[in-house]
Amino acid sequence: QLPLHPRLAAMVLAAADANELVLAAHLAVLLEEGWQALSVAARRRGGVDVGDCLTVWRSEMRAGGCTRSAASLSELLRRLGVADEPCAAADAATLARLLLSAFPDRVARRREDSADVYQLRNGSAVVVAMGNWPAPRWLVAVQLEAASSGEVRVAMAAPLTEQQVLARFEHHLSWRDEVVWQHEQQRAVRRRCRRLDALVLAAEPLPLAAQDALALLLEQIRRHGLELLGWDDVSRNWLQRARFAAVHGDDWPPLDDAALLAALEKWLAPALDGVTSLTQLRKVTLLAPLRNLLDWRCQRQMEKLAPEKITVPSGARVRIDYSDTAAPLLAVKLQEVFGWQESPRIANGQVPLRLHLLSPARRPLQVTSDLASFWRNGYAEVRKQMRGRYPKHPWPEDPLTAVAQRGVKRR
Repeated sequence: QLPLHPRLAAMVLAAADANELVLAAHLAVLLEEGWQALSVAARRRGGVDVGDCLTVWRSEMRAGGCTRSAASLSELLRRLGVADEPCAAADAATLARLLLSAFPDRVARRREDSADVYQLRNGSAVVVAMGNWPAPRWLVAVQLEAASSGEVRVAMAAPLTEQQVLARFEHHLSWRDEVVWQHEQQRAVRRRCRRLDALVLAAEPLPLAAQDALALLLEQIRRHGLELLGWDDVSRNWLQRARFAAVHGDDWPPLDDAALLAALEKWLAPALDGVTSLTQLRKVTLLAPLRNLLDWRCQRQMEKLAPEKITVPSGARVRIDYSDTAAPLLAVKLQEVFGWQESPRIANGQVPLRLHLLSPARRPLQVTSDLASFWRNGYAEVRKQMRGRYPKHPWPEDPLTAVAQRGVKRR
């Protein structure tokens, strides 16, 4: 029956006496239309605090401005059956109680790590441009505006005390046990806390059971990616080999990052028993869990398609680098591949290895996937440049018939 937004009508109906009813009517018209009717300069004088804004608006009306707002206020007071006398005092406690009736979802608490960022009951963050207004611990956000930066800003608010919040929402507060992720320490904690939705009013630590942290850890990995894990060279190389083999094998499971993240419960979760923090997570060895991605058939196929090492003519076993799954790399000293007629192949002969032929100082001399072509067209020039620099190492004229070796010339 009132010509007001339902929030503001609820505030008017929450007035306890005639004096509060007048104050509520003033607030309702101010928020419904009065504040936007003021000049920019007047709004700047009001700032953020609702009480200050009310004072500026009343002053403008007494000076003969805001005629439309004055008419709306008179009509509302007539409907309510009260006169605009005496002038309702805007004390902080009454303002807070009335505004909480209109905006119970806009209760916000300042974050511990910020002077101007507040968290609403629903968990959203809002920013308050304080100016000369002190940053209260609690407030009720009366007007919210979307900024061009994407932030949500509080244009008008009223300070609250924690006692006012506790009194207003006594029946909404409850104690419950929960396991949450503590971002400051990057770990899971178990606690008994008293909440107003997303806002924690009190918390007591509780012992954390072994499996309590698992779901939170997996959520962190999915949110931040697989790089959150403690990858070492062995586990990373195994995964790269498996991805290479999957391309050339038959009936392999998907092994891309998205597939691994989707299957965390299958392959990683069994290895996280007792892990509660990112520090502990990064210490988990990944090779054994990764093997759980493949059945026995795929593991055997992987050894054939993507060997970890290959024997070169010198007799050494050299690791293959599968970082580029399209062109696996073998970095080896040139003297160790004398006698190889052509580039070695893997994946049942389908893929030639890309050779990084190294000097005795393990500096790259040539990169090639066609070793036969290098012997014919490039070796002579390399020999000419290198034999004087490394005279103790063999540089035969015919590398195809020379004996491969790892060290210096044999006596």
